[in-house]
Amino acid sequence: MIYAARNRRWGEAVRQQNRAALGDFAARLRAVNVARGETLPIDETLFLSLVLIVGRGVIQELTVDPQSIAVADVEAMFVSLAGGSGAP
Repeated sequence: MIYAARNRRWGEAVRQQNRAALGDFAARLRAVNVARGETLPIDETLFLSLVLIVGRGVIQELTVDPQSIAVADVEAMFVSLAGGSGAP
């Protein structure tokens, strides 16, 4: 995303595309939650944005140091974020 900071026109186009895709995904997640009678503790769009941000950080860390985070720990973190216990 460094290129997006250098090329404002391109960056704005990418941001708009990402926001539209995220909005669509959030609407589908909201529909699933409604059908299941479940609610997230925060807005679906915000939840998905935060998951994407955390995911990018995990990817960046694993790119720099593949041994720094165990895959099982990453999985447990995302289960926890989703409100699960992690137990099968």
